[in-house]
Amino acid sequence: MATVGRRRDLDLPSATKQAFLALALTCVLPAAARAEDAVSKETFGDWDYTCVADGACTLTQANVEKGTENVRMRTEIARLTSGQVVLSVTLPENLLLTEGPWLTVDGLFIGPLTYLTCGDGGCTARAAYTAAQFGLLAKGARGVVTVITNSGQRIGVAMSLNGLTNGLSRLTGQ
Repeated sequence: MATVGRRRDLDLPSATKQAFLALALTCVLPAAARAEDAVSKETFGDWDYTCVADGACTLTQANVEKGTENVRMRTEIARLTSGQVVLSVTLPENLLLTEGPWLTVDGLFIGPLTYLTCGDGGCTARAAYTAAQFGLLAKGARGVVTVITNSGQRIGVAMSLNGLTNGLSRLTGQ
């Protein structure tokens, strides 16, 4: 499987690490973001910017548990043909689907994400945030996507924001 997105090694607290190990996430990469299909690739800090032949472009990041190859969360930001920008995350299976994940930046609630599908590679959730919300995300120091497991445990997964401002500018053509 091709690796897409910057690896961001996470040094997780022990309880969080154990919960993630129990969830055993493997991410399935969408066809539009596969490295072998890329016609253009750039790096912005911890984000990879990839475009494919049909003009679809994405910013991606894979958060990997420190010292392993276990992907804990895969994040993708894409511009739709309508010009709207969406954030998608692929998270572990065994999540409480009635409680969708939510995004915070520097402790500030940005908004919820809605689960779209779950499969062997985990559960994908998406949100179309406003320009103001993406502005807070791009200017922030620390992003966290919080999920609730089937057992009721709340887990926050850190998202690197390093390079996101430049990556979003490239993605949106500004």
